[in-house]
Amino acid sequence: MEQRQLTGKWYLKKTFWGKYKLMVEVKSSKWDDQSYGNGGGSYSLERIFYMNARKSDLIELGINCA
Repeated sequence: MEQRQLTGKWYLKKTFWGKYKLMVEVKSSKWDDQSYGNGGGSYSLERIFYMNARKSDLIELGINCA
């Protein structure tokens, strides 16, 4: 299970072919269960990185790409 949260930062990335991709900054952490079945485990450290935006990201951030 992965938790994914948008930070609100974004930018346009120009591709080699002259098109643009919208990149959003994402804060993510994964469930790390060392003792599977014993009720233990916790979330791993948060990672912050940029990834291609999903349609739901555009709606959440209020970005109009018309």
